[in-house]
Amino acid sequence: LSPWGDRGVGGVCVSPSHSCLCVNAELPAPRPSISVSPSGVIAVGGAVTIRCQCRCEARRLFLYKDKIQIRELDAAGDGGEFTIPSARWADGGVYMCQSRSRSEPPNWSDPSDIVRIIVAGEGYPKPSISLSPNMGVTLGGAVTIQCWGQHQNMRFLMYKDGNPNVLQDAEPAGNLAEFPIRSVNRRDAGSYSCYYHKKWYPFTWSHPSDSMELVVAGELPGSQRDSRKSSGGTVVQSRSRPIAWRNSCRYLSWNSEQQTETAQGEGSRYNKPA
Repeated sequence: LSPWGDRGVGGVCVSPSHSCLCVNAELPAPRPSISVSPSGVIAVGGAVTIRCQCRCEARRLFLYKDKIQIRELDAAGDGGEFTIPSARWADGGVYMCQSRSRSEPPNWSDPSDIVRIIVAGEGYPKPSISLSPNMGVTLGGAVTIQCWGQHQNMRFLMYKDGNPNVLQDAEPAGNLAEFPIRSVNRRDAGSYSCYYHKKWYPFTWSHPSDSMELVVAGELPGSQRDSRKSSGGTVVQSRSRPIAWRNSCRYLSWNSEQQTETAQGEGSRYNKPA
């Protein structure tokens, strides 16, 4: 910081009649932007690159972790990169960067936004995952995904493949977390997994659980439909998509060969074949 307590903006101070007027010689540099690749959760031993971008001619970049300066380098062109070749649990945390002129007096930029690095797979065994009820689910039905681990008072997080964001999180008093889906629709179909970590340190996670796939009942694309008239209305027959949960431990399924829909007035009734 400069002697005036700002971020290194040069200036001239004039003090007529015990008052001070500071005239800035230059404006603060624009703050850099920051990104991390790959984003999301990093496996132990994985490589991570933190990139800081700015108008960085003749400037030096500084990288901070949890507000402590850890690395620096001379910027080239539009920024610079800091690489973690093999991530460990200690690399999890909050990062930001800042630039400074190489000339004197130093001219500091404002700090960048923050990025978070989360390292998974060191220190905690992977949790288990299951569902309740365990005999499948139909459209509009309710199901609960259950995750449990070997440690008490942890924070559990549920993910769905293809979505980098946490779907639900929970902090149970014991070692079992429940994630309800109260009205299942076709968008809920997919593979789910969960992690857990200590509540007070959110940057070191367990290995992910085994994945479990939810297949929601619905009509198969291009299936044959056979309609015929009856005294109660129209009867429609079609093959149904299997209702199944799959993981590395078990496979549970119910496969209906057909569903019968009997229209009566304005309502309808769905019958599961015997």
